[in-house]
Amino acid sequence: MPIVKSHTTIQVKLPTWLVMALRQFVEDANEKLDEDEVPWTVSLLLERWLLKAITTEEINALAKRLPEFKGAAETWLRFIVVDARETVRKSKPRRVKK
Repeated sequence: MPIVKSHTTIQVKLPTWLVMALRQFVEDANEKLDEDEVPWTVSLLLERWLLKAITTEEINALAKRLPEFKGAAETWLRFIVVDARETVRKSKPRRVKK
């Protein structure tokens, strides 16, 4: 089975004002974070927005049409779960031994 990456880089052409807005949204969101929270990036922000825009029906249809889609989606889900566990592990308060 071929190795599937959790993320792939693409280049998109966007209007300058939109890129400026995305960067400002990220800056604004990061100002509100606690110091132990993972900072936002433009990529993370767009990933979240796009995930909200795609329906379950569309995902299922893609999985039927594209043989590699399901594996790529499963790899991404594993990445998210591992990343979330690591974030939780890092944010848990540590007990000080007496």
